Amino acid sequence: MRWGLRRTLLLTATALTIWSFGYGPLLPWSPVQPGFGSIHGARVTVVYPEGVPLADALRAPDSLLEEAERFHRLRAGRRITVFIAPDWWTAYRVLPKLARRGVGAITLATGHAIYLLPTVAERGLDPVEFVRHEMSHAVLHQNQSLLSAVRIVEVQWLAEGLAVWFGRQRAYISDEEFLRLAPRRDLAAYIDPALRARLAEPFDIGFAYVCWKRFNIFLEGRDRERYWAFVHEVITEPRQWRALFERHFGEPLEAAVNAFARQVSQPK
Repeated sequence: MRWGLRRTLLLTATALTIWSFGYGPLLPWSPVQPGFGSIHGARVTVVYPEGVPLADALRAPDSLLEEAERFHRLRAGRRITVFIAPDWWTAYRVLPKLARRGVGAITLATGHAIYLLPTVAERGLDPVEFVRHEMSHAVLHQNQSLLSAVRIVEVQWLAEGLAVWFGRQRAYISDEEFLRLAPRRDLAAYIDPALRARLAEPFDIGFAYVCWKRFNIFLEGRDRERYWAFVHEVITEPRQWRALFERHFGEPLEAAVNAFARQVSQPK
């Protein structure tokens, strides 16, 4: 009886392992990937659906990582795998906890895996923009503890602003549209999560992404060295971001946001 139970458990574990590598969550790292091709750089692997054209930038993925490292002034020590899901059935197999559709891409908190989801193809968006965006998250995560990588979402304006900036993304509203809307929007409520509830309109994520990008560019333009020192410290202590902001920039977030709002509201 005992041997029979052990044998059943062993066979079940073996079957689950085979399924995980062949079709499930471990597929991106499987030595056998039915229906997929792969490009192996020295530090980045791209797994993509066979028969689907791959952008030139994704055929030289190490270059994207090296550029991300230079931009963020950080080094990624672990190999990164980029998995391009051809459909939602595949996406939910490799990401069983995927909450909803509509997301373009996801990076694991470990920083070693990026998933490009079908939303990008469905909406005719540029996959390279989204891989660049996630590469920003991956480089930050590889320089954080797992807990800090989870908590960095509490500083959304920084983490997502950096990612949109490095991603050179045009998937959201244009800079021109942002400048048209900014004088009529509560920028402080978009940037400061503590003020989000006072927004008069429904939260506009497309506007927010570009707002966060431009706020980061604004801060970096005022003092580059202080800005990057702030970034590198806050990613290790996300919950101290307000105190760190004031320490590095010599003023509270509110004052910096007010200066930013004045700048983007000035007629050109």
